[in-house]
Order: sequence, then C-alpha cells, then structure tokens
Amino acid sequence: MRRVKNYTNEGMKEFVTPRELTRKEIAETVRDFALEAASNAIAAGFDGVELRSAVATSYSSFLSTNVNLRSGR
Repeated sequence: MRRVKNYTNEGMKEFVTPRELTRKEIAETVRDFALEAASNAIAAGFDGVELRSAVATSYSSFLSTNVNLRSGR
C-alpha cells in the first residue's frame, strides 16, 4: 500500500486519516478557538468581529442535514 504524504510547515509528512471528534473534543476545540480568536482580536485592537458566509460555503454545508454526516448526532 502506498503511503500518502502531504506538505506541512515542517516538510512532507504522512497523511493522517481524518476521524470524527468526540463531543468532548468538539467542546474543547470550540473553547480553544474562541479563547485564541478573542486574544488575537484584542491584541490587534479590534472592537468587534463579523462572521460572514455565502450559500455555498462552510456554514451551510456544515449545518445541512445531508452533508457532513456524523454518527454522534
């Protein structure tokens, strides 16, 4: 079986097969992202953040009932 590699900041590395996150991992990821994003925004002097999305972008596909299916729903 051929090992697939992809480019990273540290050079070529073996591809890691994606997996579903656990509910705990999802909560941790959301928390970590929010803390990091808030810290970065404050450090950059932002006084607000705007989230935008178009019909064909990630928000709609993530929220769709027939795309991005999960077994933990």
